[in-house]
Amino acid sequence: MKFLENIKEHCYKIATLGRIGRWWFGGIIATIFAFPVIVLGKFIYEFSSTFFYWSTGITLIISFLIVWIATKHISTQYSANIVIDKVIGMCVAFFFVPLHWKMILFGFILFNVINFLRPILFRKSLGDNIEKLPLGVGIISGDIISGITSNLIMQLIIWVMS
Repeated sequence: MKFLENIKEHCYKIATLGRIGRWWFGGIIATIFAFPVIVLGKFIYEFSSTFFYWSTGITLIISFLIVWIATKHISTQYSANIVIDKVIGMCVAFFFVPLHWKMILFGFILFNVINFLRPILFRKSLGDNIEKLPLGVGIISGDIISGITSNLIMQLIIWVMS
């Protein structure tokens, strides 16, 4: 039993990025932590696109598992402390987006604004309770939707500007 409790505790620490999830602007601060992951992903993609896709898929599955275990460890009122979903959403936002400082700043602001406004923007199309989907899927999928939306907007801007 002690072993299981340790796993739950470690998953909660990973899902909240230590104590960042408890901070007032913890979600926004967590998105900053996505940039080293994004840069590493760009490097891995240049090295081997196949390895990049496999590692991305495995990381996503592990993240879902970590969030699911973490949500089992805490009550629902503390699920807002989970911020690893923000890192995943930000990574999705910069998927195949060039890393220029203007695009980084714009994408950072765009993702956080869309993520903040997501309950209003997607109320009719995705329903009110997307974050209540079981197994931690809802927690991460909301930020993935924000990331996809941000990515599409940035891809459109890149296409128009070229």
